[in-house]
Amino acid sequence: MNTLWNEVLMKTLMERFSPLVLKLLTDPRIQSLLAEVLNLQSGLRENIESQVKTVARTLDLATRDEVTGVRDVVKALEAQVAELKKALAEKDQKIEAQDKAIDELKDEVKKAKTTAKKAKTTTKTSSTSGAKKTTTKKASKSTKKDSAAKTEK
Repeated sequence: MNTLWNEVLMKTLMERFSPLVLKLLTDPRIQSLLAEVLNLQSGLRENIESQVKTVARTLDLATRDEVTGVRDVVKALEAQVAELKKALAEKDQKIEAQDKAIDELKDEVKKAKTTAKKAKTTTKTSSTSGAKKTTTKKASKSTKKDSAAKTEK
């Protein structure tokens, strides 16, 4: 990686600096010093970050990494809550559809019961009417017999 960094650095410097600076930067000793400075800078940054984390733990403060971790967890939980809300809404729709179907079936059962009661009442009425007609016919036959018998006497 050092060679890649050196190439990028050299290209950038060649475009921006004078020939004297370029001559100095092409010197291998200067290049090694620049690489060492960059490494020291990186090491120093890591050292400072670790000390900040230590102080934060000592003072019971949240570090940047911890806050980032918590933020990621919160985002994941929010996504999960959204999925659960969607699933719940779908279940509610299914339940509403089932309730509607149940209500329709109850209405059909009520209609069927009403129709059955009407049919039963109609059957009773027609049976009763038939009995009355039979009685009436018998009565009229016996009346005819009585009047025929009276006529014969």
